[in-house]
Amino acid sequence: MRTCCLCLILFFVASAAAAQDLRVIANRADDGIELYLGMRASDMPALLGHSASWMSDSNGHVDITPFRKGTFDQADTVFSNVQTTLDDTAVQFEAMSLMVHTDTLIPPFDTPVDAMVAMAVCTAPESDVPLHLDTLSTYAGYYAYKVDGLANLTLTFPHTGRSAIEVSIRSFYDGDWVADETAVLTDGGSLALPGVHPNVLSRISGLIQGLF
Repeated sequence: MRTCCLCLILFFVASAAAAQDLRVIANRADDGIELYLGMRASDMPALLGHSASWMSDSNGHVDITPFRKGTFDQADTVFSNVQTTLDDTAVQFEAMSLMVHTDTLIPPFDTPVDAMVAMAVCTAPESDVPLHLDTLSTYAGYYAYKVDGLANLTLTFPHTGRSAIEVSIRSFYDGDWVADETAVLTDGGSLALPGVHPNVLSRISGLIQGLF
């Protein structure tokens, strides 16, 4: 799988990631974008507009067996209500994987490599006691290839009647950190992730290297 990269905005607001309702890691390259989402499993239906019935029963009990067999189709389905555009042109993101982790085994989610592991490796233990939706976090990964990876990216989420949520965004270019920011996402609202010119990225890279 090609490592693409997503850079967002060139200023940052420091924030504790654990306090955010939605965590986004965006990794840009010149010709593609990787996008990773992390959230509480119980928050996923209200955010993405799809029922969690495919992963839990009416009591919220979760069967982790499907997560050990591949979840490409499920990841595509839960993201299908999110509209994505690059410079106002619709673009389709393809699913890489979707995974759940228990509260006691939350993986790191700070870099694109962390995100790849979090969305692909199941840490939930085998048990005769079913896991519950309220004790799980969900991580999903998507990519768009052969696109302008430096363009402005907008994610528009569905109206579901939910309250506004806080979002933390970490942006990268070719795996190198660019910026952190926080945003408030209203019901049916959009996240605007501005593109960055390559010359600006080069100057930022030089400044970072000059610090060491």
